[in-house]
Amino acid sequence: MAGSRYDYPFDPDVANNTAATIFRVARRGGARVLDVGSGPGVVSGALVHLADKHVTCLDLEDDHLESAAQRGVQRVVRADLADPTWADPLAGERFDVIVLADVLEHLVDPGAVLARIRRLDLLEDDGYLIISIPNASHISIVGVLATGDFPYRPAGLLDETHLRFFTLRSMRRLLESNGFGIDEIHRTIRRIDETELHDVTRRLDPELIHRLESQHDESDTYQFVLRARSLQATQAPVQEEELEDLRRRLRRAQNGRARAREESDELRATVTELERRLDEAYRSHTWRAGRWIVGGPAAIRRRLRRS
Repeated sequence: MAGSRYDYPFDPDVANNTAATIFRVARRGGARVLDVGSGPGVVSGALVHLADKHVTCLDLEDDHLESAAQRGVQRVVRADLADPTWADPLAGERFDVIVLADVLEHLVDPGAVLARIRRLDLLEDDGYLIISIPNASHISIVGVLATGDFPYRPAGLLDETHLRFFTLRSMRRLLESNGFGIDEIHRTIRRIDETELHDVTRRLDPELIHRLESQHDESDTYQFVLRARSLQATQAPVQEEELEDLRRRLRRAQNGRARAREESDELRATVTELERRLDEAYRSHTWRAGRWIVGGPAAIRRRLRRS
């Protein structure tokens, strides 16, 4: 099987994993799946063999399409997403699920691809998109920016082939401007020390990291997996997701207040203990004798006259 930098081991049941989440969300949909920018077809092959889907993989690279075919994908289409005619070979077809897995961030104009899907009516009325994106507001990216750096890497959040960067809010705006609304949000979580940028961020002050993390509620989200439908079908679910986001922000704020109260209680206890020790010192014979001595003979005589 042809190799690719985008090949990876795949376990459909593992938790907190983007590829496995995409598989599970796609498995719930209908039988006809279009994988746009499929790469070597790792998830698509699993959908064929483990979920009995009919999958079309679309990609620019011949070796990717060869790998997808060897994995059992029933149809492959060579197309360049930068070309406005990329979807013409699919005209007249409709799919239950369209996957855009780690694709949109590689495009100069990701909105044009979404608009083309909608214009050609490639999605069934009850179908949905599955979109995965790296989170540009992850604490590791915010952290490297705090160091004055932006180090591209061969893979990961700052993959050197990324042309666009998205947060959940900016992706929501992009989708809605092209007629789609998010109705499910899944998250792959990674701490700052679990990312490929830790060699830079480990130099940051831990207190600064804590403050940066507390600024918003998605700082530990490494990647989002989003399910999106036509806007008409997602108005209520979109409001539910907004409510859940508000709940997450509230929980983070409450955690921050709890931490502040804990620190305040610790400081108050420390002050009380120091005041107690100081009071004991003031009452001790040693301190009183020292006060007599500090004033010299004249002060001692004055104190003796007052005694």
